[in-house]
Amino acid sequence: MQQRSLCDIHHYEHRRSVERGSYTVSEPGKSPVTNSLNLGSNQSISFNAAGNATVTVNYSTSQLDNVTLSAIGTCLPLPSSTPSRTPTASRTPRPTHTATSTATPGPSPTPTNTRTPRPTNTATSTATPGPSPTPTASRTPRPTNTPTPTRTITLTPTVTPTREIVDGQLDLQVFCNTDLTATFVIRNISGTVSDGTYTLSDPAQSGAINLQPGQSTSIVGAGYATMTVTYKTSFLSSVTLSVVGSCSRRPTATPSNTPEPTDTPTHTPVPPPSLSATGACSGVNTGIATFIITNNGGDMPKPYTYNITDAGGAVVQTGTFQLVAGGSTVITVTGSSTGYTLTSPDDGSLNVTADMTTCIQIPPPPPPPPPPPPPPSLNATGACSSNGVATFIITNNGGDMPKPYTYVITDASGATVQTSTFQLDAGQSATVTVSGASSLYTLSSPDDNTLTAQADMTTCTTPPSAPDLSATGACTSNEGEATFVITNNGGDMTTPYTYNVTDANGNVVSTATFQLAAGQSITVSVTGSSSTYTLTSPNDSGLTARADMSACVEPPPPPALTATGVCTSNEGVAAFIITNNGGDMTVAYLYTITDSSGNVIQTGTFQLDAGESLNLVVSSSAAELILTITDANNFTVRAAMTDCREPDLSVAPAEPEPCIQCLVFHTFRDDNLEVYRLDGIEGQPDAKLYNLSKDEAVDSRPSRAPNDSWVVFQSNRNGNVELYYTDLAGSGEAIRLTETQSNNTNPMYGPDSQTVVFQSDRNGRFDLFTIDQQTGKETQVTSDPADDINPYYSPDLKWLVFQSNRNGNWDIFVLNVETGNLYQLTDSPLDEVFPAWSPNGKQISFLTDEDGATDLNVIDLDTRDVKRITTDGRTNNATWSPEGDRIAYQSERNGNLDIYSYDFTKDKEYRVTDYEGVDSGPTWDCGGANLAFTSIRDGNPNIFQVFWQGGPAGNMTIDPATDKWSQWRPSNDVSSTGH
Repeated sequence: MQQRSLCDIHHYEHRRSVERGSYTVSEPGKSPVTNSLNLGSNQSISFNAAGNATVTVNYSTSQLDNVTLSAIGTCLPLPSSTPSRTPTASRTPRPTHTATSTATPGPSPTPTNTRTPRPTNTATSTATPGPSPTPTASRTPRPTNTPTPTRTITLTPTVTPTREIVDGQLDLQVFCNTDLTATFVIRNISGTVSDGTYTLSDPAQSGAINLQPGQSTSIVGAGYATMTVTYKTSFLSSVTLSVVGSCSRRPTATPSNTPEPTDTPTHTPVPPPSLSATGACSGVNTGIATFIITNNGGDMPKPYTYNITDAGGAVVQTGTFQLVAGGSTVITVTGSSTGYTLTSPDDGSLNVTADMTTCIQIPPPPPPPPPPPPPPSLNATGACSSNGVATFIITNNGGDMPKPYTYVITDASGATVQTSTFQLDAGQSATVTVSGASSLYTLSSPDDNTLTAQADMTTCTTPPSAPDLSATGACTSNEGEATFVITNNGGDMTTPYTYNVTDANGNVVSTATFQLAAGQSITVSVTGSSSTYTLTSPNDSGLTARADMSACVEPPPPPALTATGVCTSNEGVAAFIITNNGGDMTVAYLYTITDSSGNVIQTGTFQLDAGESLNLVVSSSAAELILTITDANNFTVRAAMTDCREPDLSVAPAEPEPCIQCLVFHTFRDDNLEVYRLDGIEGQPDAKLYNLSKDEAVDSRPSRAPNDSWVVFQSNRNGNVELYYTDLAGSGEAIRLTETQSNNTNPMYGPDSQTVVFQSDRNGRFDLFTIDQQTGKETQVTSDPADDINPYYSPDLKWLVFQSNRNGNWDIFVLNVETGNLYQLTDSPLDEVFPAWSPNGKQISFLTDEDGATDLNVIDLDTRDVKRITTDGRTNNATWSPEGDRIAYQSERNGNLDIYSYDFTKDKEYRVTDYEGVDSGPTWDCGGANLAFTSIRDGNPNIFQVFWQGGPAGNMTIDPATDKWSQWRPSNDVSSTGH
C-alpha cells in the first residue's frame, strides 16, 4: 500500500483576514481535487493524503494580492527485509505502512528539482504599480493612524483521534510576510528523528536539524524560495518535505507619479519600529508555547532583549532580536507551566501571555500487562568425556524455571549413583559429571518426564564444545596499519564464519572467511588512513573489535613458550613447568597431559605474561607422561617422562680421543686478558706459544673440544659477553658463535666436539642453552624462573648436570637432553654447587657450601650414595682425572692454599704441593700422570707442573706477566674457567 501522510492547513491570526482562499490536493494517479478555503482566525483543517501528494494553497489578504503555498512530502518505509529494523508488533500501528519507495507512484522522491519557482513568479519593479519593490520602498512607513496588521499565529492543531503520533515527525510550515519575505518553521512534533537536514533555495543555505520533541526553529528566506527537509525515523527510511511560497503585494493607492523613494532618500523620514507579539500553546499535549514578534514599523536600529517568565514569575528564557520593517521572529519555550509571558525591557508595550492550560500533557496510557512468561523447555545430552567419566549437559530452551528441579543419575543396573537439583534461566545450561565403572549412565528428572539422556561408556568420546569467539583490535603501525586477532576460546568451529572490517565511514575495507579449531587464533591486518577500523561478523553478533588509529602503538612481541618435565617422587609424581619467554599471552592456550596411550590425565587452560611460569603437578602410574601445549598456531610442545621414577644415570665412559699435549691458559701478556696455547716448556728450544683470542677485550673461560680441534671461549668485545670459537692450531681467527643483547657465558663442548652448552641471562635470569657450532641452531633446554648455571655434559652427551636455585637454595639437577626429563639429584638445606660428571660416567662430584664453608663430595650414580671427600670447609676447584678414578682439588685447610689429589681405588688422599705460598687451579695432563697448576712461587703467577701424588714442581711458563687458570687436557675443569 502507498504510505499515507497527515496534512494540516492553519490560519494564523496576523491582524489580516484570508480572502478568496482555496486548496488543491494532487495525488499520484488521481485527478487534482480543489476545495474552497474558509478559515477563521486560529482555525485549521486536516486531511490524509498520499505520502508523496502535492498540496497547493492560494489566498489573498488585506495587504497581499496573492499568496501561493505549495507543499510535497515523500515518505519511504524501512526495507521489510532488514530484521534488525523491522518494528515489533507493539510498535507498528498500521501494518500497511510497509511499502518501499519503488512501489509509490507519483513524483520523484527528490522534489527540490521540480519545485524550483519559475522566474515569472518573481515580481519586478516594472510590473508592479506603486512604489519600487526595492527594500527602501517596502520600508516606507504608512501613516500612523493606519492600523498595523498584527500577525497572530496559533500553532494548536485540531485535536482528532487520527493524530496519534507513533513515530518521529517533523512539521514544515511556511507563511508570507508583508515585506514579501517568507518565514519557514521546522518543528519536531514527536518522537526521534535522525540524519535531519534542510536546504533553502534563496538565499542558498543548508544545515543539520537537531531538534528534540517539542523544539522548533525558524528560517527567513525569499518569498518565492523553496525549503526542503529530509530525515529518517524508526519506521521510515526517508522522509522528504518541501514547501514553496509565492507572495505578491496588493497595489497601493499611491499615485503613479509619486517620485521614487530612491530620488529623495534624505527627505524620507525613518519611521520607528512598531512591535507586537502573539503567544499561544503550540499543540495539545506538547507543552510548547510559541511567541511571534512582528515589526509593523520601521527597521529596529539595535537588538532588543526579550524575557519569558513562567506562571510563578521566574525567568525561564531570555535572548535578543532585531527585526527589519515587516519582519517577524518565532520564539518557542517548553515546560510544564500553566502559562508563559513574553516581555521586553526595551519596549514596555511588548507584553503577551501564552495560556498553557489547554496544553497540559496527558499522561500516556498504562502499558499493557506483560505476557505470561513462557514455560521452561528442557533437554539433555550425555556422553562419555574421558575414561570412566560421563558428562551430561542440561539446557533450558524455554523460559526461566520458576523453581528447582531434581535430577537423578542411574547406572546400567538402575541404581542411583548421583542426585541433586538445578534451576536454569532461559538459555542457560548446566553440566553434570559422574565417575564410575558402569557401562551406561542415565539422567532423568521426576519433575519433567521428557528430560532424559544416556551416556554410553563403551565408546568414550569427549563431547565437542561450542566455539567461543573473541576479538581484539589495535593500531600496530604508524603507517596506518590496524591489526585484529580473532581467537576461539571454545570448541572447534564446524563451519566457516565471515568477518568484515569497516572504516570510520562504515565502508567495508576487508572481508574474508575463517574457521578456527579450539584454541586457535587468526590475525587480520588492514592499512589505510581511516581514524578507526571496526571488525564484525554477521555469523556472531558478539564478535566485534575496534582499532583506534589515533593512538598507534608498536605491536607487542609474541609469546614464546617452553616446557620441561620433572620427576619429583618415586611414587609417580611428575611436575611440568611451562614458561613464557616472549611477550604477554593475549589469549588463553590449552594444555593436555596424556600417557603414552593417549589417555587424558589432566587438561586445562593457561595464560602467562612475559617471564611468567606455570607449574603443573600430576600423579600417575604410567611409564610415560606427555604434556602438549596448543598455541595460536596449533604448535605442540612435548615434555615426555620416560619413567616417572628414579632414572638410571650411570652412563658409558667417554670414547677415547687423541689428546694433544698442549696447555691452554689465561695471560695478561698483552695488557688485557687473553687465551694462549703453549706447546712444551716455555724457554726450551722446541716450545711454541700461540695467541688464540687476539683481541683487546676480556677473553676468558676456554673449553677445548674433546678431539682437540676447537676452543670456545667468552669475550666482551661487542659490549655484552658473547661466545666465540677458534681452531686449536693457533690461527687466532675467532668466529662469533652467539649474537644477542644479553650475556652468554661458561661454555663447554659436548663429547661430539660440535655441541656447546652455555648459560645466558637473555630472559632476565640464567637459563641453559645449547648451540650447534656448524648450523648455529640454538635450543633452550631449561626455562625455570630461577637461575640454572654451571652445566656439565655426561660422557655420552645424553645428560646435563647443573645447579639451580629453583627450590630456594642451590641443588644439583640432571636433565635428559633427548626427552627433556628433569630430575633432582640433591635435596638438602645446604647449597650444592659446581657439579662435574666423571669421565667413566659413574660418578658426579660437587661442592657443598654451608655459610661459606665448602667441601668436596662425590655421588655414586648406581647406588646414589654420597661420599664426602674433604671436611676442612676450604676446598675448591675439583677436576677429574682422564679415566675417572682420581680427582684433584685445592684446599686451604692448613692456612695455606695447596693442591691435593684423591685415589678412589685406594681410598687415599695425597698432598701434591707444600709450597708456603698460593698453589691453585689443578688440571690433569692427557695421560693422567701430572698436574698443572697456578703458583706465585716465582713472584709472579705462572703455570707449574708436578707428579699427581706430589714431588718437585717445575715451570711451564716464565713470563713476568700473570699466567693462570690452565687447562691441560680437553675438559671443562672448574679451575680453567677462572673460579
